[in-house]
Amino acid sequence: TRRRRPAGSRGPEERGALMSKVQAAVQNAVIPDRVRAGSPGQSLAAEVNERSGAGLSRCYQCGACANGCPFVQAMDYTPNQVIRLLQFGLRQEALKKELELAARMQQKLIPDNNLMPIESNLVVTGFYYPHYEVGGDYYDCIRLSDTQTGFCIADVSGKGISAALLMSNFQAALRALFTHDIPLPLLTEKLNKLTNANASGEKFITAFLARYDKTSGILEYVNAGHNPPVLYNASDGRITHLKSQCVAIGMLDEIPPFKEDKIHIEGYSKLVCYTDGLSDLKGDDGKEILTKEIIKNILNDDPVKINIRNMLDKLGIPLTNPGLFDDVSIMAVDLFADK
Repeated sequence: TRRRRPAGSRGPEERGALMSKVQAAVQNAVIPDRVRAGSPGQSLAAEVNERSGAGLSRCYQCGACANGCPFVQAMDYTPNQVIRLLQFGLRQEALKKELELAARMQQKLIPDNNLMPIESNLVVTGFYYPHYEVGGDYYDCIRLSDTQTGFCIADVSGKGISAALLMSNFQAALRALFTHDIPLPLLTEKLNKLTNANASGEKFITAFLARYDKTSGILEYVNAGHNPPVLYNASDGRITHLKSQCVAIGMLDEIPPFKEDKIHIEGYSKLVCYTDGLSDLKGDDGKEILTKEIIKNILNDDPVKINIRNMLDKLGIPLTNPGLFDDVSIMAVDLFADK
């Protein structure tokens, strides 16, 4: 007969809590190469005894007295039910390992800060934090010629695996299409067609695409529905938000005609691009911080890398901010025009 509980057995809430302990225990259990099916009437305690080869006085899961072990006492389970829980735990562990591998592969698509340009005219730094193991944020810095550098920051709608898959496809397309001479509106249209073909209208991508020529000091850009990057001119203290000119990529079959914008960089300027995981955070007043913290931290002559580090520390990103609910990505650039 199955092992029965004494009078006054645990209520639903306590049983639920103990069930969680059982699931946590079986996730770490090791199933032998040949799992014994067990007799339908055999108790869980006898099953543990046979599977562990140890007496019931010491459970093989926790090493404590079997009478106090949550693995043994949680509920009345038949051996087949225990085996199914063990198999479920193994499947969960396998999925976890696959996600960890996917996260490592996705991290390789994000430029390493050690490989970002550090030159007399251009210094680039980035920060990337996915809310889950993988995410839909992306930024990149691409050398287009001896004098031109391309920038991109993008955010796929949604989170998790589906957003990460579309992001990786977008990354490959951008690197294949972004050249020193392609008009940015044409680049955006090509990316739109590819995104529509791959996502079938189920997802879209907000993106900021820019190209900087250090010789002429011209920064040309297209903002496709993305959060407006912040440009700070250190010579006169002017702040400019590089606002959107067109809808997000993949939102429409064809993007209505538009033109890129151009800005002449004079002297020293800072450009900070970000995703909405940063701007949507709530401040002390309960309202979204938008670009307030960015502006507050860049109004000085310190390198923008230090500005971003100070801002993230103040906001508790990524470890201590309880309001963090989305992927957060930042790409910041020190721009110095040739005189």
